[in-house]
Amino acid sequence: MKAERAGRILENLKAQADAGDVTLSYLDECGFAPTLPVGYSWTLPKQREFVRYEAPQRRRVNAMAAYRPFGRRPRLEVFTAERTWDSYDLLGFLKALPWSTGRTWWWWTTPASTPAT
Repeated sequence: MKAERAGRILENLKAQADAGDVTLSYLDECGFAPTLPVGYSWTLPKQREFVRYEAPQRRRVNAMAAYRPFGRRPRLEVFTAERTWDSYDLLGFLKALPWSTGRTWWWWTTPASTPAT
């Protein structure tokens, strides 16, 4: 039931964004680790491959993105950092966006999506 309600809210916001009444942006975050803790590899039969160990500590990169597909010019903004996010990072990212004026809605793209103003 919550998913249906969220879907109706999102469709309403899309219609308002198409009309230019609100700015609707999709927000998401992810993280990347360039080194996986794996000590094996695929090789030819009866051959042994040496896999050098690389410490994964302090190698993670986190990214936050805001995508605005509506309006005259669609836009994508990305912020990356080699540390853990906190609420100040999120608020700073949202405030730094050049198009976050007027009535703005952010749609967090997770399964538990809820609109925030």
